[in-house]
Amino acid sequence: MCRQEKYFTDPLTFDPTRWLRDENTSRVPTYLFMPFGHGVRMCIGRRFAEQQLQLLIIRMLQRFHVECEEAELRQVFSLVLLPDRNPRFVFRRRKGETA
Repeated sequence: MCRQEKYFTDPLTFDPTRWLRDENTSRVPTYLFMPFGHGVRMCIGRRFAEQQLQLLIIRMLQRFHVECEEAELRQVFSLVLLPDRNPRFVFRRRKGETA
């Protein structure tokens, strides 16, 4: 559903801002994307998983400069959006950081 033109303008383009709420996204249903379910049947580990992902990303960005060596990545749909090939990311340790 996240790739249907009836919900998004140019759905095949990577645009994280499409999830921001404003007058342009009023046609996007609230429950269009629910990876952890909703309501009484929602995954009980959702909050823990989201918190751990946020902490991991914060710690990585504090310690490394992250660059992608690929010129351009496209998306492939496989239940969720994935890159069309395995990108090679380069992690360069920030100055002053030790192991």
